[in-house]
Amino acid sequence: IHHDILLSSYPLCVDWLGLGGDNKTGYSNFGILGTFMPEIEIWNLDSINPLEPELILCSKNDKEGHSDAVLGLNVNPFDKKILVSGSADSKVILWDILNENPIQCYKEHTNKVQTVKFNKCEDNVMLSGSYDHSIKIYDIRSNKSVIKLNVNCDIECIEFNPLNKFKFMVSYENGYIEEYDMNNLTKPVFSFE
Repeated sequence: IHHDILLSSYPLCVDWLGLGGDNKTGYSNFGILGTFMPEIEIWNLDSINPLEPELILCSKNDKEGHSDAVLGLNVNPFDKKILVSGSADSKVILWDILNENPIQCYKEHTNKVQTVKFNKCEDNVMLSGSYDHSIKIYDIRSNKSVIKLNVNCDIECIEFNPLNKFKFMVSYENGYIEEYDMNNLTKPVFSFE
């Protein structure tokens, strides 16, 4: 163990944010945490035993944030200042980390949003998976999802294929894993238990 960080609430999700610094500071490492609280905590992992987060993303200045536990987080691999979060309040929110404000709030799911992911090949495409048995595909330049895929079970996790911008995998509460191709969402490419 390198060092300990004591949290105010149990962590539910985590993502890593690495930022290149100048010649003096080098590279900076941050842990982004979602907990049972509606705030998103950003901790400096290069600081030994920090007492509080470096930054907290939450509702403020009449900007809408989450009102329940944060269940999913993902940093945009093409623009590290953009973060997406999913919550038990059924919202998907795009955040500008540097300005500490939400950019866009999507209120399309009807149950908890368990997982959110950015495409690893396309900078403006992301997915959300919810307990309402739906997967939403977004173009973040738009204020609503562009495609909805209904499934038969609660979604646990989604992940884009790092080599093919059209394919993604989904894992379900019932133990099944499926791969889909966005060009043909009528049935999975493959499925296994």
